[in-house]
Amino acid sequence: MRCTSLTVLAIGILAIGCADHRLMQLSDDARWLTAPMGPGIIPREDSPIPDLPMPIGFVVLADQSRVEIVGDQRYVLHVYQGQSPFAEVLRFYRQQTARNDWRPIGEDGKPPRQLLWYEKGPEQLSIQLDRVGNIVTATVFITYIGPGATPPAWAMGSPTSDDSDWK
Repeated sequence: MRCTSLTVLAIGILAIGCADHRLMQLSDDARWLTAPMGPGIIPREDSPIPDLPMPIGFVVLADQSRVEIVGDQRYVLHVYQGQSPFAEVLRFYRQQTARNDWRPIGEDGKPPRQLLWYEKGPEQLSIQLDRVGNIVTATVFITYIGPGATPPAWAMGSPTSDDSDWK
């Protein structure tokens, strides 16, 4: 009887643990993503873009990301992946853009894809959020739009515009 009870208990624990398939998943570049342990998303202190933090638990997809500085002109394309609820990621970026003085200029879409556009000084920011299963991909694109803009070829257009070759 005791052996049967322990077996049933062990199977129950395994079933509960396996039922939450969000615990560990792989990013597009084969790195482990872990599900958040509590509510809310926290910005990383060592974010690659100082005025637009990356969420803790998200990873940079390096092969899809690039940065180029031309004088005082900044061109950034960063792609992040993480395993957080879509609504929380959307809320995170809305809060972080406001905290870092990005002025909203538009939004479009609804889950599983949402597009956000902002401006700050001579720069424009677009954020595309995509959800596939439990993984959210954030494509962050910053481009200089001021006088004398000389974007590199890869930064022509926006990864969130319908007329580009971006995803």
